[in-house]
Amino acid sequence: MFKGKLYDFQEVGAQKLKENDWFLLADEMGTGKSAQAIHAVEKLNLTKVLILCPKTICHQWKNEIEKFTDSTAVVIDGSKKKREELYNSDAKYFIVNYEKVLSDFSILSETTWGAIIADEVQRIKNWKSKTSQLTKRIPAYRKWALTGTPIENTPDELYSIFSFLKPFFLGTWFDFEFRYIEKDLVVLPSGKTFWMTRNYKHLDDLKAKIRDKFLRRRKDEVAKDLPPVSEENIYCILKPEQKRIYNDLKKKAIEAIQNQESHLGHLVLLRVTACNSYGIALSNSILAQGYNPIKGESGKMEELHNLLEDIFKDKTNNIIIFTQWKKMQKIIKDSIEEPCSIICGGQTMDERREEIQNFGKQNRILISTDAGAYGINLQQANYIIHFDHPWNPAKLSQRTARAHRIGQKRPVTVFNLFTEGTIEERVVEVLNQKKEYFDAIIENKKEDTAFNKKLLLKILKS
Repeated sequence: MFKGKLYDFQEVGAQKLKENDWFLLADEMGTGKSAQAIHAVEKLNLTKVLILCPKTICHQWKNEIEKFTDSTAVVIDGSKKKREELYNSDAKYFIVNYEKVLSDFSILSETTWGAIIADEVQRIKNWKSKTSQLTKRIPAYRKWALTGTPIENTPDELYSIFSFLKPFFLGTWFDFEFRYIEKDLVVLPSGKTFWMTRNYKHLDDLKAKIRDKFLRRRKDEVAKDLPPVSEENIYCILKPEQKRIYNDLKKKAIEAIQNQESHLGHLVLLRVTACNSYGIALSNSILAQGYNPIKGESGKMEELHNLLEDIFKDKTNNIIIFTQWKKMQKIIKDSIEEPCSIICGGQTMDERREEIQNFGKQNRILISTDAGAYGINLQQANYIIHFDHPWNPAKLSQRTARAHRIGQKRPVTVFNLFTEGTIEERVVEVLNQKKEYFDAIIENKKEDTAFNKKLLLKILKS
């Protein structure tokens, strides 16, 4: 039995799940998709429900189930023997992280589950990955997918999600590729060739195809009582030594791109240097050798400390600082005198849970990497600082949604830190371009949009 009360829009989502054996619920993050799924399970009186989710939110799912129901939920973890005992228990909900699919596939596939709920289903967006392929082979009477970001980068990801829900609903991969993707044949100086995606087409057709098996609502459409979120961009300057290193790295990045060489390592170092050049001193990359940055020289770090000083004048404020890199996370933590909670990839579930519990109590700052924050709820924070920015508009939205979600009682203020005259300042152009694909299919805004092959050079040279 479901013990809570849903918002009206959540009742609609739960009803959609109840009516469909397979369905994609793609409400914006922070709108309570897990509560809608639990409600549907309880109303249908399903048994043996498998919940697949990232490791970071396994216990969060358990807490949600215990909050809304009297049903038993177990998190599958521990030794092989311990996991087998848990699988054979009389629990109703079995919570498994995606990484366990590889090791536990034999036992997962020998049961026909009453339902599989794949949360943060974009984790299996790569249809070629082993985890994605095995996940789709686990038998179930019902399959529901939950995500706030059905497209993180390109429409290809929808193909993988719907292949989990209903194999071949969008045809074979060849069918999908032929119908929706335009490609160019690229010939390298070495003579090697490969096909590169140039554009996506017929996106209105794709949107119509999935319409009856897909539901998305935005927070601004449904959660009228959710406190407002405000956003401010703050532009920082490069310090002299920081600027010298940045310009040298930029020159090498441009040369690599023009020579058709691998350039991703150069771009990462550029982005790290724009934040704090000391970050490359901690890098293992051969490209970082020969640089000796000054530890304290960072315009962005100075601005961060100024922000923290202002925010902490009110002792009720709690802050999340987001960065993409664990080494940058350490640099930030070491520079702050206040005690901090730390969330990052690689932590055990118990370590992560303890850090979250401490946040908002003895610790008023939480410093998180994108990997560490996957799927967690942090409504105790009312300030968010994006110290750096992922080249992925979905991940940027995910960060903010950690605090600005149903259950938040205070307005949320977001600060975006950019370094002037660097790749960071230009990255917005990339984010906006990727967002066009999302808008075209999910938000009903535009049909076709193309990649600009010269975009990186344009960003670096401007």
